[in-house]
Amino acid sequence: MKQHIRTTPGFTIVELIVVIAVIAILATISAVGYRALQTDTRDNERKADTELVAAALERYYDEFGSYPGWNDLTHNDAGSDDPSRPAKLLNIPVQSIINPDSGTKPPKHDLTNTGTAPDDTKTYLYRAQKQDGSLCQSRSAEAPCTRFSIVYKKESDGSTQTVKSRYGW
Repeated sequence: MKQHIRTTPGFTIVELIVVIAVIAILATISAVGYRALQTDTRDNERKADTELVAAALERYYDEFGSYPGWNDLTHNDAGSDDPSRPAKLLNIPVQSIINPDSGTKPPKHDLTNTGTAPDDTKTYLYRAQKQDGSLCQSRSAEAPCTRFSIVYKKESDGSTQTVKSRYGW
């Protein structure tokens, strides 16, 4: 007598493992690509921010004959620190001086004047200088701020990017 072996349709364990492995590989590739896309997007936003601020600083120069010094840019008329002052002074959106990677919330900003290059991707370095190359804290008729540079660090490759003023170099 012949015995019939009853089989049920389905997948073998090997087939299931292969499918799971393929899905895992595709998910990993997608995650890496998405992370690179986000990094490039934040770098492009940094570039656009610094170009917008540089254009506003050039308009400021055209109007006043000098670039704003650090204190002019960050302190109100009473001399106290004003987080929204750069945006007001330059007539730009406050989001333009907030780095996309920092998590800072308006009206605070991510400008600094400390050091020669940012240590991380979270700040923009603004350096106003006098004709002799020294830092310019406040503009004056006797010692105007004749040039500036804005420095930021790219997230994608860690390189330092500098936007310089039209005048004074």
